[in-house]
Amino acid sequence: MVGLIGNISRVKGLGTFIRLAAEANRVMDNLQFVVVGPVFANQEKHYEYLCKLASELGVTNIEFVGGREDVRPLLRRFDIYVCSSNAESSPISVWEAMAMELPIVSTDVGDVPLYVESDESGFVAPVGDHRALADFVCNLLTDDALRERFGKAARAKVSEELDIKVCAERHLDAYLTLLGKS
Repeated sequence: MVGLIGNISRVKGLGTFIRLAAEANRVMDNLQFVVVGPVFANQEKHYEYLCKLASELGVTNIEFVGGREDVRPLLRRFDIYVCSSNAESSPISVWEAMAMELPIVSTDVGDVPLYVESDESGFVAPVGDHRALADFVCNLLTDDALRERFGKAARAKVSEELDIKVCAERHLDAYLTLLGKS
């Protein structure tokens, strides 16, 4: 199961995700693709476009499951987390997936390259490059040991760098520096 979390906004690159699914389906069987996120009223036309794109590309194994209060039960079912976004700053959903020991396949957006170390905890591809994303997904799906190693490295990275205690200490240090009390 390959999935992502995000509302049905153009910025989330869901067309890229669907194209990734089409590519992966050409080389592998028994795949399932999941998009977790709400469709807001102003996103309904884009959602219709995405459904049409999936149909045109023959991607029948994708499911839009809507928003969830608690995404952890779904993340536990994912084998790989994908961020197909066209732009991000610091994507919380990626950090949450890493905390759940998921290997990451992401576009090169925002802070992703700071925390997703390519060939260590996941793979990073250029924005919009569905073929590279599909290759990375297929590589991970065919190598259980690599997927597990990347997942453990992802968990370690967020524990070391993005844990709430670490973030609180960094914020305190920044405030003290601003106050001239460092």
